Amino acid sequence: MARSSLLWFRRDLRLHDHPALLHAAGAGPNATAAANLFPVYCLEVPTKKRCGHRRWIFLLESLRDLDNSLRALGSRLFVVRGRAPEVLPLVVRAWSATEVLVQSSPEPFAKARDADVAAAVAPLGCEFRGFAGRNLFDVESVVDKSGHVPLTMTAFAKLAERVPVPAPEPAPTWLPGVGGGIEQLRAALDPATFAALAGPEGDFSVPRVDAAAQTVPELGFTAPVPAEEQSPHRGGETEALRRLDAYMSDPGRVARFEKPKTSPAAFPPNADTTVLSPYVTYGCLSPRTFLARIEDVYREVGPKKHTQAPVSLKAQLYWREFFMAHGATVPDFERVSPANRVCSDVGWRSGLPGEDGAEDLAAWAEARTGYPWIDAAMMQLRNEGWMHHLARHSVACFLTRGDLYVNWERGAEVFEDLLLDHDWALNRGNWLWLSGTSAFFRTYWRVYSPVKWGQGFDPDGKFIKRYLPVLARMPKQYIYEPWKAPLAVQKAAGCVVGVDYPKPMLDHAAASKANMAKIKAALAAIRDGGGEGAREDEAGGGDDAEEEARDRPKARAKRR
Repeated sequence: MARSSLLWFRRDLRLHDHPALLHAAGAGPNATAAANLFPVYCLEVPTKKRCGHRRWIFLLESLRDLDNSLRALGSRLFVVRGRAPEVLPLVVRAWSATEVLVQSSPEPFAKARDADVAAAVAPLGCEFRGFAGRNLFDVESVVDKSGHVPLTMTAFAKLAERVPVPAPEPAPTWLPGVGGGIEQLRAALDPATFAALAGPEGDFSVPRVDAAAQTVPELGFTAPVPAEEQSPHRGGETEALRRLDAYMSDPGRVARFEKPKTSPAAFPPNADTTVLSPYVTYGCLSPRTFLARIEDVYREVGPKKHTQAPVSLKAQLYWREFFMAHGATVPDFERVSPANRVCSDVGWRSGLPGEDGAEDLAAWAEARTGYPWIDAAMMQLRNEGWMHHLARHSVACFLTRGDLYVNWERGAEVFEDLLLDHDWALNRGNWLWLSGTSAFFRTYWRVYSPVKWGQGFDPDGKFIKRYLPVLARMPKQYIYEPWKAPLAVQKAAGCVVGVDYPKPMLDHAAASKANMAKIKAALAAIRDGGGEGAREDEAGGGDDAEEEARDRPKARAKRR
């Protein structure tokens, strides 16, 4: 029987460096091309996970770009509506596909989903085949002698540097055809099933997006988004490669990159970092391609002329691998749980609807804390779907150990909804880290001031004025603490605190002092009682100096 391949795209929305795609195209020695290739994306509105409006837009733009690239090679993308384990067997049977090809994912839920699909298509005579490409390393290659993924980037990077990473492959220049395509599906499926899978246009096309209003009627996004609240980050492989080329055009910048010295107050189009994370997340940019371009620059400038892990640009890809490896190997990684060996339960306020902390969580998520630095960062996230990692540190500390003492899981859920670059393991791992109650990072008393931290980067408050226009006329000496401005100054600025902008929801100094006492007591009780907590001894313990390297501000910045 002739080989007929169904390529199931997930978070690999590109043609370059795509081993599964190259397999179908017959690239490589002694390889043969499939007779037919059916590129498929399963469009499912999630019921358990979250995906907000702007992330949907980014995803749909990426799918449209992928479809355009496929069409340029005589193929196309079939966007099949529904859950993969339910709809893929239907199209496999209709197309007589002999293999389902995927880029393998390490997350536990992804592996379970893939197992379900493999079991569903096997009786149809269809093989399920996974290929590398989502990650730089297999998880098994970055575990230490104890059988665990190291808890520090220093130890992780030592392991990673010994693991060879395959060179990225170019995009194919030819692809097999799609055979009967839609007509085969129409003939094999009953009319109701065909209509449900094909979408409102009846042609398995990418859902339509109104580019000006950012509305997507098929997904229920019908309220126009004002131009000033639209994300400047456009999805797709084409845009990803353009941005990569632009950033890599300055080798000195790449070599000097030191994440803690980049500014969270710099915003697009002059952001102080690559802003390539959304493209890596959705696979519009291959991590192997990104790594290869970085290493090209390092070779060009010389071994002692570029920064090193954990702060270098290369290390930012290692941090991704670090958290994805932990997410793949630590049970209950996404929550406070006795099974989560890198997490301690310190009695957080739950923040769940109707429970303690819910109102404070809403105020934080909706940029109503009364602290302009925190609110401006949250407005950037809400409008653009992205914020600098040091801004993420600030707002996460405020919600958890620093001020509100709300469970870090709630913050991770908000980010899951709003971030363009949301990745389950990275999001949960960073929130766990920043809660100060993990084996990654134990100096919980190092708290970010919601006033002084931002001032160290942006004393004039330009970032605040950009994302909180209500404070645009507030004099800079009051921009971080507008409640201290005399009433006459507030009126002259057109912003009366308590009327036009909220009063601070709490006193930071008092709240952080109380929280430090709570965490100290909780950790002491765990230690003295022999209870479950973040086990420092299981993989070498955390590295507090490393946390300093991750978030060290400029010298003038202060914390508490």
